[in-house]
Amino acid sequence: MVMRLSRPLEDTERPVVKALREKQICGFNELCYELSGSVSRPTVQKALKSLVEMRVVKKIKAKRRGQKDQYTLTETWTAFEERFRSLELGWEELFHKLEQLKNGVNDGRLAQRDAGSSLVWLIFEAVPLLPLTLAPSFPLKLNERLLGFSAGMFRTYWEEIIRLGHEHPEICEGFQEGCEELRRYVKPVTEKIEEALGK
Repeated sequence: MVMRLSRPLEDTERPVVKALREKQICGFNELCYELSGSVSRPTVQKALKSLVEMRVVKKIKAKRRGQKDQYTLTETWTAFEERFRSLELGWEELFHKLEQLKNGVNDGRLAQRDAGSSLVWLIFEAVPLLPLTLAPSFPLKLNERLLGFSAGMFRTYWEEIIRLGHEHPEICEGFQEGCEELRRYVKPVTEKIEEALGK
């Protein structure tokens, strides 16, 4: 199984962020010079505009005439990077568990019905990763990038589960049993929440 990681930064934005991480602060011309072998000036300009809009990069206006504007990464970038890494690790762990389950079925160490039941819980573990993607302090565009990443990962994860079910028909029966078990687990929790909210 191959995880198809889709990065939340565009191909043209990543080299700009990398250069700013190394330089910490630099002007547009210096940035273009650093990236001259791989990225054109108009591309750097476009990437900077997008990164500034997302508050990932801050433009420091020149104070005196003759001085140049400079660019630096922001605290938003640090928070974004941490959030992304946390999501990435969460998905890596889920894909690892799914791979173990798949190997167990293929090796005959895990019965198909048991695997089907376990799949329900693996899906249940994946669901919280979607809302956890969003950070209220991030600009909309940045949240859209993170949500796009998690949505793409969930789609790949779901495709792998469907493929496994097609390869081993008895998994579907176990899956239905797992759904019933999940309902029994979730219902009391839901009832307690409704009680607390006065419903």
